[in-house]
Amino acid sequence: MNPHSVFRKIFQRSEPVYQWVQSEDRTFSVLPGESKAWGPVEPQQGEVHYNISSYLPIDTAVIDETQWGEDMNTWSAAKKSSVCYESKIVKSAKVCPVKTAKQQLIFIRDIRPKQFALGGFTGSVNPKTLQDQNNVTVTTFALKCMEHCK
Repeated sequence: MNPHSVFRKIFQRSEPVYQWVQSEDRTFSVLPGESKAWGPVEPQQGEVHYNISSYLPIDTAVIDETQWGEDMNTWSAAKKSSVCYESKIVKSAKVCPVKTAKQQLIFIRDIRPKQFALGGFTGSVNPKTLQDQNNVTVTTFALKCMEHCK
């Protein structure tokens, strides 16, 4: 073996190796037509990684935290400006590209009309749709150094 190769292997620093690992896990109970936000979530390397699972269909969106506070009042405005809008999902593994390093919020909206919860609907409906609460679990991921960490 070449003595220079041995020297290089001993003293050369390898680049750190990062992997996405589960960071936080939270379960929400949402009523028909209700919206909830979770965060703030810190983008890493220009991305927000998360998984969502829900008993009943929901809409989701990722919104810049400062933008929401300034000029967002309705769900329709949220879905128009979201970097990652999804509609009528029950399960999703999402990687959202984020253009800024600003913190993001993950919004969840139960898509059932509010009158189901208030008893105002009299038509024939699937009993699953009339369930009072919809359990939604959100799992976020963060980059973690796995090898050659400094």
